[in-house]
Amino acid sequence: MVNPLESILRLDDLNDRNAVAMLIESNAAGKVAYYASHIRGMIVMHDNSNVTVDTGLCSETFNCVVASHFSGHKVDFEVTRTIDHFVRKRLPFAWWISSFSAPENLGDVLTRAGLHFSEKDVGMAALLKDVAIPEPLPKNFQIHAVNNAREMENFANVLDTLFDPKDTELKKYYHMVASLNMRQERPMHLFVGHFMNKPICCSVLFLGSGVAGIYDIGTKPEARRKGYGTIMTLHALNFAREMGYHVATLQASTDGIELYKKLGFQEICEFHVYNNKDLLHRKKF
Repeated sequence: MVNPLESILRLDDLNDRNAVAMLIESNAAGKVAYYASHIRGMIVMHDNSNVTVDTGLCSETFNCVVASHFSGHKVDFEVTRTIDHFVRKRLPFAWWISSFSAPENLGDVLTRAGLHFSEKDVGMAALLKDVAIPEPLPKNFQIHAVNNAREMENFANVLDTLFDPKDTELKKYYHMVASLNMRQERPMHLFVGHFMNKPICCSVLFLGSGVAGIYDIGTKPEARRKGYGTIMTLHALNFAREMGYHVATLQASTDGIELYKKLGFQEICEFHVYNNKDLLHRKKF
């Protein structure tokens, strides 16, 4: 079944790295903004320069800036304005920039403005025709689509184990998400893997910008190194393929790159992440 919300992108190869990088970035922007745009009190500011998400929560996981493309004469003003928005509200946030962001020295601009470089990830993409069909699930293991408050709680509990230090707002965020109408044609699909009826792993699929974005692949500590992350990834990819999608995207940490290459993904671009923790600690009110 094809997602009625958008047209699906058809590519025969991934040779145009800039175009694919733009798709990775655009899908990520859609993902981080989707729930916030439906929850009362949260703010999504979307223009030709970037996408800013302010959830009102004390969390750089959910407060973020992505898809930044500034003209040279506006960059300092826009960066200062965005940083001041969060600092005035005493809210942490993360600013994600990619190889496709503009201007090319945006990372330097963010650093000069007081943000701190915190993370590097790799944007990757795959043609779904090259990705293996999932094998039958292991005995006593099932995958549930999240379509009710109980399963949303299971998802949040699994995802929470991935954070060190803990994101204290994560469960509050997904409790608010659980109040939304989870209609079948939505672009966001959450999955929880259960072993012996206990939730142990999760994955997220976001269908946007014509491609299928994979996010939040995670397994509880006691169930790691048993292949569940791969199972959840392939399940989400196969779901997208059955929906008619041709291209999958994701952002991988450096230690996950080789695993995703084995599944058929290629390195496309880099993402650098900056946060405002230093500014929040320094600012006095």
